[in-house]
Amino acid sequence: MLYIFLGDDGAGAKQEVKRRSSGEVLFFGEGGGLFSEVSTHLSTSGLFSETLTLVLDQPTESDEGKQLLEVYGKQFSKSGHTIFILERALDAKAKKLFSKDAQFEVFDTPKQAETPRPNVFAFTDLVLRGDKKNTWLGYQKLLRAGISAEEIHGALSWAVRSVLLAGKTKNATDAGLKPFVYSKSKQVAEKTGLNHFEMLSRHLVAIYHQARAGEGDLELGLEKLLLERV
Repeated sequence: MLYIFLGDDGAGAKQEVKRRSSGEVLFFGEGGGLFSEVSTHLSTSGLFSETLTLVLDQPTESDEGKQLLEVYGKQFSKSGHTIFILERALDAKAKKLFSKDAQFEVFDTPKQAETPRPNVFAFTDLVLRGDKKNTWLGYQKLLRAGISAEEIHGALSWAVRSVLLAGKTKNATDAGLKPFVYSKSKQVAEKTGLNHFEMLSRHLVAIYHQARAGEGDLELGLEKLLLERV
């Protein structure tokens, strides 16, 4: 299923993404993976589950994203995964890049002011720095803001994976990361060491599988991990 959310209420659109998501959630765009990586997931299962939810945040803002839509736009609806595309607006020409069964919805900013949504990736930076106290406080803040444990787990898994990739490669191209993300992740890998993040990665996989199997709660599992392993 392909959903295309339009409008300036990005927070509202992402809340709806959270509500409709299933399986492992992967984010692409600002603060997420590269748009060039999306095509590799269209016919594959996830690392943590068979089903995937792919979230593309404003792909038309970059040449890489535009190329992705031009080549794969009509294939998105045929994928076995759920795909969300978040954009402020699309003209008639851009809308023709997608198949006719794509579902368009508009999310405009409510008139009353809303509390800014906490930045999940600011939280993952705290984890990478090993700031245990502020990591726990940041986690509680995200939960109170209505951000799901699944989204937090996905962002943290991506951050840890980036550190492992940067630590094992020579440059951003080899790692498949944006230069800024690579540089930041490389510094963390060199400062803390890869063993710590390999351990974190194993625990992230374990608590996800336990939650999916009904053997634990993902929210509580993440909290325990942050308290004991960061």
